[in-house]
Amino acid sequence: MNERTPPTTRTKLNPVPLRVFSLVTGIIFALIPVALLVVFHEDLADWAQDRNYQALVYTLVPAIAGGFGLLAAYLLYLSFRKLRPVRRRDENSKLFRVCSAAGVAAAATLAFLLVTNFLDDLADVGSDEYWIYGSVVIAAFSLVGAYHGFCIFRKKKTRRAVIYSAFSIFLMVGASVTVGLYQMLSYASENRGPYLSWSDDPTTTMTVAWESPQPAPKTLQWADAASFSSYNQIVATERDDRATTGRYHYNATITGLLPNTPYYYRVPGFHDQVTPFKTAPSSTVPFTFFAYGDSREASLINSEHVGLLSQMSALASQGSMPAFILNTGDLATDWDDVQSWDIHFQTIKPLAQSVPYVVATGNHEWNEAVPDRDNAHTLIHEFPSTGPGQINETSFAFQFSNAYIICLGYPHDGTSSRSARAWLEGQLAYANASSSIDWVFLAWHRPPFTGTTSRDDNNGVKNNTADLLHKYDADLVFLGHDHNYQRINITHSSNYTNDVTYIITGGGGAPLYDVASASWDGTDATGQYGEKYFGATVVAKSTYEFLEVAVDGLTATFTSYELGGAIIDQFSITK
Repeated sequence: MNERTPPTTRTKLNPVPLRVFSLVTGIIFALIPVALLVVFHEDLADWAQDRNYQALVYTLVPAIAGGFGLLAAYLLYLSFRKLRPVRRRDENSKLFRVCSAAGVAAAATLAFLLVTNFLDDLADVGSDEYWIYGSVVIAAFSLVGAYHGFCIFRKKKTRRAVIYSAFSIFLMVGASVTVGLYQMLSYASENRGPYLSWSDDPTTTMTVAWESPQPAPKTLQWADAASFSSYNQIVATERDDRATTGRYHYNATITGLLPNTPYYYRVPGFHDQVTPFKTAPSSTVPFTFFAYGDSREASLINSEHVGLLSQMSALASQGSMPAFILNTGDLATDWDDVQSWDIHFQTIKPLAQSVPYVVATGNHEWNEAVPDRDNAHTLIHEFPSTGPGQINETSFAFQFSNAYIICLGYPHDGTSSRSARAWLEGQLAYANASSSIDWVFLAWHRPPFTGTTSRDDNNGVKNNTADLLHKYDADLVFLGHDHNYQRINITHSSNYTNDVTYIITGGGGAPLYDVASASWDGTDATGQYGEKYFGATVVAKSTYEFLEVAVDGLTATFTSYELGGAIIDQFSITK
């Protein structure tokens, strides 16, 4: 009689740590979709109302959440099931590798989500120290993923373990990559516009621009009545030099209009909706405009920017229809970030299709790589060609009612050349001498004076620009660059008697910067012209906001609204 050979028992892995690891990992995976929904519920609500993001909300989001849920359920099952004594260690080794694969998936997913959602903030690591810690966290997740990846292959592989590991990795990472690709490609075929701006006399003209990924209709129709019972039409100009890569750019300027008169337009086959606009007045009439800056859209829709535009639209519907909107720069993450620009144009469209959108470009619109560095903004808007030489459309000026608005695009806010400073001085002298101009407003990006904790005063702007404002009795400057709200009154030490008010309205959506408790207070001596400035901050707050400016004859009222509607600051100037 043959004796049976006792089975060979190999050392098996301790099931207790594996159960605990599976339990903890399963709970984490169950909580991840809940946490994501809590953090991004406002964004999801915005996206659900946007046809370009409905696929993301209604398809990919449930799929990702469901994937996390299935993997969590499987891991919890592994943690509670009875582990049988085994003759081979393959089964427990499989569990070890599945848990390791889950670690890889979790680390890769979290690192990917952190990078895609906070890439814009990480680019500002020099100005916000706490984002250094974010980089460290991302690096830590990457190391954890690499370690678990090593664990997957350090033990003997089985077919089932490989399948489970591959499933979990592809489920998590694949879902993340899909979301990323969708976000990158969702705007690839999106039309831009139409949007309004001025390239000529605001009292008798209006310029309309639009872009499309394929050849689009060129005919623009306009009428003096919303019924469009009769209309005029013009053929737009196609401009390759202004087109975004892979797009067709069109612009048309309607001429021969009457001042301070409502009109209507449409672009058949591209924008069939009859849309109103109004020309500027040729005499002094009350008017309102909005000012803000640093909306700087990133790879995801900036919910703060959307919220601010919604508040502007609400004010407009209540009777405060703006004559124009003024942005003090930094509209996108970079001059060549097409997706960021797409999101920006989509966000402003509800107002910019009816109200001219004016921009004093910032450093994020400046392209250092092209030869024509002084005219390298990436905007589909058309602006007045009033600047000298290459700074046409980057720096420009126009009159609206009894106000003269001078925009200095980056880097001309520091009047980086003699021609730019000479042009600015000529504009200020013209406005100061004109009997039809009572108010002189300027807009540029970098503030010469600031109380932001992570910034210093910009001496270049101070040396080259600030003295001219006192010399020619400028009233107020709208600024950005620092992501907060500040109002600073500045007095000049020389023979100039007028004060100049600087308003930093950089809370348009980019990550906020802190403001020092004392803010700007004291004196400042600059080198190039020997000027000395005295002044103090009146109001400062790190918050998302925009400014409403109401001009009525010789009185101008400035109201800063916080995201949500609360008033941060309100004051008036009477001449």
